[in-house]
Amino acid sequence: MDINLVFYNTFSGREDFEMPCGTRKWHSLLILKEGSISFVMNGREDTAGAGDAVFFPADLFMRRRVLEPISFHQMAFFAAPDHPYASALRAGRLEVPRGHILSAVETLDRLQYGTIREREQLYCGVLDNLILENYVYSGGMPVADRSTDPTVYEALRYINDHLAEKIRVPDIAAHVHLSNVGLIWKFRNVLGRTPTEMILVMRMQYAKYLILESRKPLKEIADIQARFIFRTPFTNITGASRAGARSLWTGSEKRGRARDVFCKPAV
Repeated sequence: MDINLVFYNTFSGREDFEMPCGTRKWHSLLILKEGSISFVMNGREDTAGAGDAVFFPADLFMRRRVLEPISFHQMAFFAAPDHPYASALRAGRLEVPRGHILSAVETLDRLQYGTIREREQLYCGVLDNLILENYVYSGGMPVADRSTDPTVYEALRYINDHLAEKIRVPDIAAHVHLSNVGLIWKFRNVLGRTPTEMILVMRMQYAKYLILESRKPLKEIADIQARFIFRTPFTNITGASRAGARSLWTGSEKRGRARDVFCKPAV
């Protein structure tokens, strides 16, 4: 269930794409900081501007052009077929609030220093978080399924909106007007996970989000998470302790030495 980063890069003031049309073997996520673009995929034309993140799937023909000079971050990656969140990715703009995407942009802009390894970890963290948020806000299922069963979609929104609070399965069930057993059955049937498992996974991502995108003191973040998350699950899922993650993801801001952006293939 891995997301494997192939490369990442950032550009400013681009007036055109080096690859305006064609296909690639990897997925690509374009996070726009400035300017606007138009693109065509699956026979549908759309536009995107500052604060949008556009997903270009692997092996899908796309056509795109710059409408206004663009500045952007780009991440290319592979996703395992059984990844629980990447399954919700659809060609085009992610269903993530613009404010959250702009916050991710600020995080990436702050960390254009440090080692390649440190920046790679940061880009991976931001990518993971955006994929998770898209999963939550899109309902984690194809549009057709959402229209027939909006209950799970609403339950996921409830969890996402209350991640910093105590969440009980009966509270979620009451919110969507189901019994506890009915809610658990729906989650297992649609998502392959119980509500409790989804709460845990989403809280792990929320912890990473706080470390990556907030300027809160580490102790404050730890106090928030300690009410709900034990040290062992956090370490198992993020691969680092809270202190280690903060040092890894944000420590390079203090080094003050700019380095070349890792790997810049045609965009």
